[in-house]
Amino acid sequence: MADQIKVLGQVSDAATGVPANLFTLYTVPSGTQTTISSLVVCHTGSGGTTFTVAVRVKGAPLDKKQCIFGGTSISGNNTNIYVMGMTLSDGDIISVSAGADDVTFNLFGVETS
Repeated sequence: MADQIKVLGQVSDAATGVPANLFTLYTVPSGTQTTISSLVVCHTGSGGTTFTVAVRVKGAPLDKKQCIFGGTSISGNNTNIYVMGMTLSDGDIISVSAGADDVTFNLFGVETS
């Protein structure tokens, strides 16, 4: 098995008015396991907003039980860093959305195949 340390995904302009319309930040490739080391959420706008992050096991349709951050507040001109250690298997999807266009998501970790 080989490990590859990498930036797993980056999404910007993730604003959506419909919670069910999440953007895909990362999908675990076939035959791969992934360990998420950290998630960085950056809000470059001046006002506060919220964001949502969900783990959709095997690409399942969105359900509130999948949310690891749901409507979480982030102040303007602020960055939140979350250290994780979450493990995912092939086909799992990390989905994100935000209440404003000026929120970005960066996901870091290790893929093992």
